[in-house]
Parts: sequence; C-alpha cells; structure tokens
Amino acid sequence: MDKSKKTLFVSLLLVLSLLFSLMPAASFAATQSMVPVYLLSDNFENASTANWAVEGGTWGTYLNAGNGAYRQSSLSGSAQSVVGEPSWTNYSFSADVNVEALDSYTTNSVHLMARFIDHDNYYELAYTSSDQTFALRKKEAGTWIVLQSISNPLIYDTEYNLKIHVNGSTIEGFVNGERKLSVSDESFTTGKVGFATFNQSAKFDNAVVAPPSIPVYEAEDAELVNAKVDSNKNNGDFQGSGFVDFHAKPGGSITWTVNVPVAGTYLLEIRYSNDKNTKSERPLIVEVNGIPDIDPLPFPATANWKTWKRVHRTATLQAGNNTIKLTTTVNEGPNLDNLRLYQGTDAMRATAVTIDYSEDWGEASQLASGFLHGIGKIDPAQKLIDPLAVRTVRGATYHERLPSLFDPATYNRVKATGAKIMINAYHGFQFDDGKTKWPGRPVNDRPFTTYEEWEDYVRKLLDEAKEKNYDIHSWITWNEPNIQWKDRMEYYNETHKRAYNVIKNWDPHNKVQAPEYLGYNFQGLKEFLLYCKENNALPDILSWHELSGAPLDIEGHTLEIKNWMLENGITPMPLAITEYQGPWELSDINQGYDPGLSVNYIARLERSEQNGLLYALKGNTQWQGDNPDFRAGLDELADSATLSEPTSRWYLYYWYGHATGRKVKTIQNKEQVEAFATSDSEAKRSIILLGNPDNTIRYDTPLNLKDIPAYLRNAGKVHIRVESVENTKTKNGKEQQGTKIELEGNYAVTDNALTIALPTMGTDTAYIVKVTPGTTYEYQAESLSQTNSGANYRTVSETPASGGSAAVYEANAVGDWVKYTIHVPSAGTYNLKALLKKDDDKGISQLYVNGAATGNTVDEYGPFLYTDVDYGDVTFSQAGDQTLDFRITGKDDLSSSYSLAFDKFTLTLIAPFSGSPTHTVTGAVYAKDSTIPIDEARVTIGGSTYYTNGQGKFAASLANGSYDLTVQKAVYKPYTTTVDVNGHGVDLGIIELTPETVSPTAYQISETIGGLTASSVVAVSILDSTHTVTLKAPVVPSTSVKAERLYDSREDCA
Repeated sequence: MDKSKKTLFVSLLLVLSLLFSLMPAASFAATQSMVPVYLLSDNFENASTANWAVEGGTWGTYLNAGNGAYRQSSLSGSAQSVVGEPSWTNYSFSADVNVEALDSYTTNSVHLMARFIDHDNYYELAYTSSDQTFALRKKEAGTWIVLQSISNPLIYDTEYNLKIHVNGSTIEGFVNGERKLSVSDESFTTGKVGFATFNQSAKFDNAVVAPPSIPVYEAEDAELVNAKVDSNKNNGDFQGSGFVDFHAKPGGSITWTVNVPVAGTYLLEIRYSNDKNTKSERPLIVEVNGIPDIDPLPFPATANWKTWKRVHRTATLQAGNNTIKLTTTVNEGPNLDNLRLYQGTDAMRATAVTIDYSEDWGEASQLASGFLHGIGKIDPAQKLIDPLAVRTVRGATYHERLPSLFDPATYNRVKATGAKIMINAYHGFQFDDGKTKWPGRPVNDRPFTTYEEWEDYVRKLLDEAKEKNYDIHSWITWNEPNIQWKDRMEYYNETHKRAYNVIKNWDPHNKVQAPEYLGYNFQGLKEFLLYCKENNALPDILSWHELSGAPLDIEGHTLEIKNWMLENGITPMPLAITEYQGPWELSDINQGYDPGLSVNYIARLERSEQNGLLYALKGNTQWQGDNPDFRAGLDELADSATLSEPTSRWYLYYWYGHATGRKVKTIQNKEQVEAFATSDSEAKRSIILLGNPDNTIRYDTPLNLKDIPAYLRNAGKVHIRVESVENTKTKNGKEQQGTKIELEGNYAVTDNALTIALPTMGTDTAYIVKVTPGTTYEYQAESLSQTNSGANYRTVSETPASGGSAAVYEANAVGDWVKYTIHVPSAGTYNLKALLKKDDDKGISQLYVNGAATGNTVDEYGPFLYTDVDYGDVTFSQAGDQTLDFRITGKDDLSSSYSLAFDKFTLTLIAPFSGSPTHTVTGAVYAKDSTIPIDEARVTIGGSTYYTNGQGKFAASLANGSYDLTVQKAVYKPYTTTVDVNGHGVDLGIIELTPETVSPTAYQISETIGGLTASSVVAVSILDSTHTVTLKAPVVPSTSVKAERLYDSREDCA
C-alpha cells in the first residue's frame, strides 16, 4: 500500500497475586505501569518468614551482600517449611534453588511441594543429589510413590530455577523453564506449597505461586444496555466469539463482574477499536462497585474498525466479586472486545521459548525478505543492499516519485540483487494531469476510458519489457482494488480479466498476480476467485496485504483460503503477501519501525509457507507514494536522513538473510514473544530471531535449546551471542543505529540440551541469537604491532579499559589510517568485534580486513564509553598474520578531532575453513582520461562485493581459479574483465570507467547538506571541469558539495 498506516497493538496476559494490605473499595490513579500479581511472591529480602510454617530442620533468612534467601542448614534428616492457603487449587510454584552442601548419607535431596494437605499427603518435585535424578512423586497416607523420574545432573553450588505445576490432574516439573516431567494423577486437588530437604542444606529464593491460566473477561459475556454483540469478521481479529457495539443512543453501558482473590490496586486494560473517521475519542465513564471516576476514559482513534488497541485505567478492587461498568457520554461509544486486570508497578512478564532442532520445518528461503519501492536508481547506498538477501521487489514501471523499474538504471540495480521483480501494471495508466484512468467505469471528473485502451496499454508494457530484455517475474493487474474500486468491483473484475488475457496471449508463460487486496478479505477473495474460475482468468499468484501495527493471523488466513480453494475445485496457486507490517498512521509511535513486530511478521509468514505462501514484501512506512520527498530506502532499513547508513532494523534483516540451512521447530506463546529459527550444517551456525511487539510489557525469556546437533557443539559447549535491536525510530524522530550485545559466552551442553536465561527483553525489541561451536580469541590493541599514516599513536591507562589499557591513534584528517596485525591460529570463518572507546574527540572510521571493507562505518563520537562493535563475519583462508586497517572517513560536527581509540579485538570461530588458500587481487578505479580516483565503486568478483576507498583502491581475497570481475558506479558504464588466480597475487593496476553520455545533462547532488534555499546555485567540480547546479530542494550546509552525472534528465534533484 502506498499510503502509510499504523496501529498500536498490545498483547497482555492476566495473572493474579497476593497483596499485603487492604485498600478502599474503589479509588483511581493515573499510572499505566504494571506487573502480574501472584498468589505468593517472596524474595526474602525483609528477613521475615512469619508466614512460613516450619516442620523440621533449621530454617532462617540468609543475607549475602544485601540479597536475601531462605536457608535450610541442617545436614541430617527431613526438613520442611510450608506456606499458603489450603484452598489453593491450580497453580505453579517456582523458586531459585541452590544445593550448597551434602553430607555422607546415602540419599540427599531437595524438594518443592504442591497441594500440601499435611505431612503425609502432597505432591513434590524432587532432585536427588546422590543419584542425580529429578522425580515427580506423591506422598499419600504416608507412603511414597514415584510418578515419573529422569536422570538430569545439576552442578553443585549452582542456582537453578525449579517449578512444579499443578492444573487439574496434570502435574509437571520444570528446570530453568524447560519442562522435564509430566504425569497425570487425581489424588490431591487443593493445598499449600512448601520447601523440603533431606540430608542436605540448601538455599531457596524468589518463591512465586501463580495461577496456571489467564482469565479474560470478554465483552460479549458482560451485561449490556443499549449495546449489542457483533461478530462481523470484517471488524478484524477480535478475540473471543465477538465484540460489543454501542447503539446510537445515550445511556449505553457494559458491566463486567470480576473476581479477585485479594483486595488491592489493579490496572484495567480494555481492548477496543474506534475508527478515525468518527473524529471523536468517544469517552466512557468508568464505574467500579458503583463509584464513578470523575474523569471519563478516552478511546483514541484507530485506523479503522478492524484495528484494535488497548487503553488503561487503574482502580482499587475488593477481595471477591467486583463490578466494572463503562457508560457512554455521547450517543456512540467505541467497539469493545475484552477486559483484563493487572496490578500497577512495573510491566514485566515471563515467557519461555524452545528451539527443537530435532524437527525439520523445511528449507530456509528468507521468503519475507522482499521490498516495496525499496530500491531506486541511486538510493539507498549500495553497501546497504549487497549484504541483504533481497528475494522480491515490487514496484511501478514508471513513476514521477517512486522508483521506476522500467528505467534501465533502476532495473539493472534491482536485478543485480537476484530479486524476483513484480510489476504494478496499472501504475502510469493516467491522464496528463496525473489522474488515474478507470477502464469501463464512468467517472465524473475525467474522460471515459475504454477497456480497449487498457488492453493497449498493457500490450505496450509487455512490448517494452521484451525490447529491453527485462525478466519480470509477475504482472500485477491492479493495486488494492477493494479500496480503489470500492462498490464497483464488477469493473475491476473485467479490468483484471482483460489484462489477464492480454498478458497470457502475449506469452502463456507470463505470470499474472492479483488481486492485491488491502487486508485479508476472505469473502472478497472467494468472490474474486469464483469470477476468475468462471472466466478462465485465475491468477498464477494470489496476493493481498497484511498491514497492521499488530501481529495478524497470517497462518490462519493462508490456511483458510487454501482449504477453500481445495473445497471449490480450484488448484491452490502460490500466495504472496506483498505488503506487511507498516503503520496505519504517522501521528503516533510508528509501528513500521518496530523490530519486535518485524520478527512477529517474519515468523508468521515463514510458518505460512506450508500453506503455499512463497513471497512476502515489507511495506513502506517513511514516505507515502504521493509524497514529493519520497526516496527509496529499503522500506526504512536505511537511515532516512542520508540513506547511506543502516538503521538498527537493517541488522535484523541482515541476520534474517543469513538464516540459512533448514528451518527448525519453535515453541512459544506467539501472543507474547515470537520466534523463528534456522540451523545450517555447512555454515555450522544457528540463527534465532525473537521479537516482542508490545510497547508496554518487557519479557524475561528463558531460551531452551533442545537436541542441539553435533555440528553446533565443540568440546561439549556452544557459543551463544545475543544482540538486541531496539525500535529504530523513537517518539522524537531520532533513528537508532546498530545493535547492542546483551549476552555472549560459551555454555556447556548436557544431554544435547541447554537452557539459558536471556536478559530482559525490552518493549518493541528483537533479539538476534547466534549459536555456533565457537572458540574465542582476544587481542589487546595496545599489545599489537601497528603501522599508521604518520599521526601520533600512544597507549593510555584507565580503569574501564580491558586490562586497564587502551590504544589511541590521534588522526588528523580524512584518509589517515592505522593498521594492526593479528595472528589467527587456524583458517576459518570468524565473527569479528572490537571494543572501542567513545568520547567527544573521536572520529568516524571504516575497517578493512586484509584490504576488504568490512562492516559499516563506525562513529566513535559520543559520551565517554567503552562499547562493543560487531563488524560481522570474516573468512581467513589461511592461518597466520592478518591485517585490520582502520581508515578515517569523517567526524561528527561536534567532535573536536578525528582520533580513534581501540581496547581489544575478539575473533569467535564460527566454522573451519574448508576451501583452498586464497591470494590477494588488487586494483584502482579511475575516471577515464582523468587523474581522479573513484571512491565507493562496487567491485564484484568471485561472488563477493568490495568497494573502493578514497584513493579508488580495492583488494579481494580469492582462491585459485578464473573469475569474472565487474566494476560499477552509477554515473559510469560498467567495466568487466576476467581475472585468473593461480598460486600468486594479482595486481590489476588502474581500471578506467567511462562516464555515461547524457543529453540534456543533469546532475544529482549526492551529499545533501543544507541551510541553502531552494533556489541556491552551487558551483561543483565533476571530473575535470566545473559546472553550476541549481538546487530544487533545501539542503544542509557543507564545506563540499559533490555532484554525479545521472542516467537521464527526468530526475527532480537538479
């Protein structure tokens, strides 16, 4: 969809817990932060255990550096301590447990008890240290019965989170969030909880008793006045069996009766929709137990009636039943879906994710790595495109603002990515004033257009594509006809049929793609397919859009339409979601920039492949199609100010593109944290993407790795690195760049499995988890051999530096460089990162590894801070000395110098090198008949891409063989040659590129800098002559302005 749209979605759970004081029956507050409330929550920090009843042993609080724990210190006999209510029924009881000492007895064990009735009747999760087993047991009438047992060694004096879960007849045991045991038994239905030990001491901490399930108070089950229950599927993904719609009359109300176990402050969370066209927040009066809040609760506009959001209001409830009533203040109210309750302090939940490597989910194809209008003739920078897996690109043939895929420069740039190209045929079918022509449909403000004109237009597109030898994967007959044609779909159907016949008659192998509906419209798709079936115009690819600021049920949508086609005699064709995610509005936090939501879409799109989904394209968010400032930026993966630097979400799609090999099973609560995972036996790497789409809830997420394959292990360990990707665009419009390393280390694998507690995942956040059999090597910069371009180089001593020291290179200007030599013990592919120092006198640099540009430029300017920078993966084909060359490319305007500071470099082995040794190929690129070197020219050789530096030079490492080499720069004709590498390096010398011939001459300002007015005239140097350029848009001031010759003069920039 060309216009950006957005919703805000919050997916929250309900949990209840014990409060320690009673409060008045109804009072209100304005806070919106919250935590789950538990039946019991005790971290033993207050040194008080008055609620715990001791039955044997020596129990007491244990304080260590201010952190409390509950300790049983006796080393002999049975010890128990119990807490809770006899009426507790279904719940989970968890605690952090540390077995700190054993005695000489034969049997030593630690226990979590549940449904404790008395000393002789209860269930328990027991770990027996002496034989290293976990067991679910019951003690009934004083007799022990083992229900289930497994071998699972724990490390002595190490803390583990243990949990016993009882729900009906199901009893389960968990270790560090992973379910180890599960049985069915009906002996006990209610009871308290407790700790126990036998012949050993232990510490217990963070005891939590939580309900096993989350009740949701659906609106359709409430008491209604002047309101009705509706279940129209056109109102989007409402939850439950329906929603409530208020009548157009005053006095409408909805009343829920809710039950809470204890009195306290709760957060009311209400899911609603309120179409923005209502132009009203339709406030409701909130009344709790008959006491109204004096401040009505507003319901801000949503994009339409099928977009759902949440609002919050805190209130104090009494133990037992409470009534919550919402009453209209105007004639209409919002549509209401459901009510949930929370306690108000801090919004944090726990949710586990399991990666099961034993279950193959098919080949990894990165089907969701497609882009709408994402690549233009010049924008974005090529260095942002090359590292991505660009699978599909959709766009216009010609357009005055959007990328024109029938323009040779644009087509060639897109095609070079290997992407399948989808063409919007109707783009450009317009009158001279820009108004769209509507075939066969009378329109008041424009001349009538015949179907024959439409057919002729489509033929001309086909002829032009053939003449230019363009490879078009599919032809789209129209975009979003359910919005553009609205209630006159019969005209669209005929328009589609006419285009279909022309395209197929021209070449039966051509693929037709339709209908490109805005949103999943089951009824509309059925009607369209039946029409096409009757008229022999069934599309080769069935397509629609899934645009929302909330995760949508894409798996359900794709399965539903697939099954319907099978039931109605239509062979299911491949499916395409050609716009996904994206905001509905630009006035609020822009969900198009939410990386947590991106993972949700990626995961659901990937799981839909089994239903026939083959293509998915990210929707555009920054600029609308009718915006004259539109610039192609990989659908906001590029920094919008320059389109030459990556946003943090770029790294998410970078690693998604590297999620190769096979997809593997993920187990998660997809309404909380979504997950997508692959494992590659050749690359010896597993990539896991985790996403939290919520903007109010943070998640503690235990990550369980199950049946870890041998190729990911090394000496019984795996190397795990976790990087976070935060919301790329904040409320103030600032774009965040880069990722943050949250966790990294080598972890022991037991029984081919591992559980690690990930750092708390922030709101709107994604995690990139990389699992390798890595071995890590560290190099202190101050101890390395170095050479430089002549500036001062020194060592500094300061506490934050690793080892207490770091190296400083006091560069003076762009082009200065410092080169380190490191020794790599074995050939292989490594992840390279550097610990750098930020400060107010630091510059911007580009790293070259053995002469090849690696990673993106890094700006060290900022508040004093030592920070990790991940330069990505590098391959060394031979062991021995390697060079790390840092070259100054600029500095922040506020920085006082170009200096760089280095603390240490870290290489983590990802996979051993299996190819033949490499040799260096070098060269320099110049403009023909000129002494001017060309920087940032793209050199493609041996399947890899390199970029020339400021001196026009490049270097590539290649094994023995013959290679095609291509050098490209937007304003020059491509240069190609063949390079033979046979046991030695190759110097290609100077390569000359010939400028394109253009008439009339036009120029593109490639460094937009400003303070200049729209009519400013700037003198610029191009090759060896000076030209004058009139700017047609304000730019930012700079000491130098560079212009580049364009392919044609239709550009608006000059």
